[in-house]
Amino acid sequence: MQTAIAENSRVALNQNEYEERYSELTERYNTIKARYDELTGKIDGKKAHRELFKGFIQALEKQGTLIEEFDEGLWSSLVQEVVITSKDDILFIFKNGFKIKTR
Repeated sequence: MQTAIAENSRVALNQNEYEERYSELTERYNTIKARYDELTGKIDGKKAHRELFKGFIQALEKQGTLIEEFDEGLWSSLVQEVVITSKDDILFIFKNGFKIKTR
């Protein structure tokens, strides 16, 4: 777009052709920018998800040993909510926002 503007200022161009070219470049830029913003948002979401998951892992690592039986304190510190919609469909929602669905 910058090149088209500079060329238009230096050389006598057909203004209709210039406007058409500028519009095409603007549309192309906007399409690419929208895709870039979409991908940047996905990357940011994945980074945030990774940080939440790290917190979950750290809470488990603090236990120090393999958990062999139900620990109510650990359960309460990690799990925010359990949603049961059928005997085979259970959603665990952890306090860090992480979700696990069984099926």
